[in-house]
Amino acid sequence: MGSLKSRLEILEDARARGEARLAREALTYLSDDDLTTLEDVLVAREENPGASDEDLYRLCGERGRRAALAFNEILGVLREGREPQNRRE
Repeated sequence: MGSLKSRLEILEDARARGEARLAREALTYLSDDDLTTLEDVLVAREENPGASDEDLYRLCGERGRRAALAFNEILGVLREGREPQNRRE
């Protein structure tokens, strides 16, 4: 049984590394404004750990929502193995 558990841990670690790689790549497709906005959202989340999505929306507004949607859309495209449009320079 220990062997199965260790194999599962190895697979989960590989999956997590793959997700982290995709997330880092997705960030390269965002505009500087979107990156700054996402940073603001992350800071707001850290400063308000119990905040709901609605609370964060009040703090970060429509820009934060659009930046998160853009990130998630790009991440979805990468997960499908496709190339996202408009890589930022």
